[in-house]
Amino acid sequence: PASNMMLLNYSVELEQIAERYLSRCPDNHPDPLVDTEFNGTTMTIKSYSPYKPSVLEYLQDYQSSLRFCDSQHRHFAFCQSHRKMVWAQSTEVGCAIHFCGPARHSNYLIGCLYKPGMNNPPDQTYTVGESCSQCPQGYSCYRKQCTKASA
Repeated sequence: PASNMMLLNYSVELEQIAERYLSRCPDNHPDPLVDTEFNGTTMTIKSYSPYKPSVLEYLQDYQSSLRFCDSQHRHFAFCQSHRKMVWAQSTEVGCAIHFCGPARHSNYLIGCLYKPGMNNPPDQTYTVGESCSQCPQGYSCYRKQCTKASA
């Protein structure tokens, strides 16, 4: 288990930012130097054609590809995306799906934006240990994840 995993909360604001970005039908991930609203965030994007996926299917696709993320293959794009998804310090996530027409091979883009985020998270994205044993001061344990304690 992770000793320092933060609880992810859904953010409508991040969903809206992700939707605006995906509406451009981009070929790559956002660059925080160009799009400053992406400072301190990271994004995972996957393309589907010709059908519209669910967010659950998107997450399951990453989960099923994990068996290929050994030490020799950790540089693969899906392994890097998985590390973005499970980085212990992220506390917010927002996801969007956008259809890109014929100019983009009539496919759907689905993406999730994480905050805070790292574009190149380390291989070890969390500290192994007893759940919540390394939560920051003022945090409590909920579902084996660190969350801000209620006032």
